[in-house]
Amino acid sequence: MLEFMTSSELIRELENRIAYQIANVIGIDGVDGSGKTYLAKKIGDALRIPVFSIDDFLNKQRGSYLDHLQYSDLASEIRRVSGAIIIEGVFLLHIAKQINLEITELVYVKRKSKSGFYYDEDIFNAEEPVDNYIKRLDQELNQIPNVSFGINGSILSDISHCRNKN
Repeated sequence: MLEFMTSSELIRELENRIAYQIANVIGIDGVDGSGKTYLAKKIGDALRIPVFSIDDFLNKQRGSYLDHLQYSDLASEIRRVSGAIIIEGVFLLHIAKQINLEITELVYVKRKSKSGFYYDEDIFNAEEPVDNYIKRLDQELNQIPNVSFGINGSILSDISHCRNKN
């Protein structure tokens, strides 16, 4: 995995990968509010390639995210484009699999506090049942002495980039 601290570094690397035809579908994933859409637009503008946002294909009146995506509309729009594209959204790898889209480069955006800690490090382990995860976190919190502390609400985005294994 390669880590980039600035979007400029990431853009240069992706530009090289597109030029050498290593990348043609760039996926940008991360949790809600991490800056995926902003980063996708910034890269798309810099590299002059189209950007597809998963949220644009969501039937927002229906509720549940994955069950109410317009998969066929998304797939049709993407297939109309020749050349490199960017697609961004949560659950990106699952969605790409559903529409038979091979992501050749995956960028994962992680939120980082001003103090240097990642907000998203321990969000979810897909191999651990959710009930066990909640119980384990509760036990860990109960072991912490009564100490009062706060977290600054400001968020910095750190960008981690890794090449998808083919």
